[in-house]
Amino acid sequence: MRVMVDESCVAEQAESLGEALQAAAAHAEQAGRVVIEVHADGQPLDAAHLDNPDGFDQSCGELSLTTADPASFVRVSLLEAVDALTAAVADQTTAADALESGDVAAAMDRLGASLEIWESVNAVVDRSSRVLRITPADLVPANESGSIDAALGELTAALNRVRDTRAVEDWAGLADVLRYDLKECADQWTALLRGAADKLGEAGA
Repeated sequence: MRVMVDESCVAEQAESLGEALQAAAAHAEQAGRVVIEVHADGQPLDAAHLDNPDGFDQSCGELSLTTADPASFVRVSLLEAVDALTAAVADQTTAADALESGDVAAAMDRLGASLEIWESVNAVVDRSSRVLRITPADLVPANESGSIDAALGELTAALNRVRDTRAVEDWAGLADVLRYDLKECADQWTALLRGAADKLGEAGA
């Protein structure tokens, strides 16, 4: 298959997806960039194939990849995480309202959505650190809101309270955790991630 990176051909005939990805990754690394999109014959390639290229058994004439400046990519990712936290707070508040009105099923639905966002935010921090080849603490420096390590500890404690109150069906207690404890966590993470994004923006200015 032909391998294109940012409209430049880096390999005319790769024998497999794994070989094509290796050629593209080497080209991107040499240019100081990171791959952000992969398309096979114009169609997005799903994460399963990227994680296990040996399992890609479809014929493909051209693999095209798009790259970005690592710092710019991470900055956008952090700001998207900040937006996601706004949605998480809305879900948590809706869940708390539902619990207080006795609608446990609706509350669990919104709680599930919120927990998925928290998982994705944590994944963004981890992935962003790896992209820039630094530690999470270096990516998200401490400020007046605290440190990323402290924020992670407080989030873990809040999530443990969510687990414990759900286990004993303490709906009033769970509502309080959602409305107050996790809201405080979201505020702290928002300040930390926005500060990190601002720092990356200043460095790239």
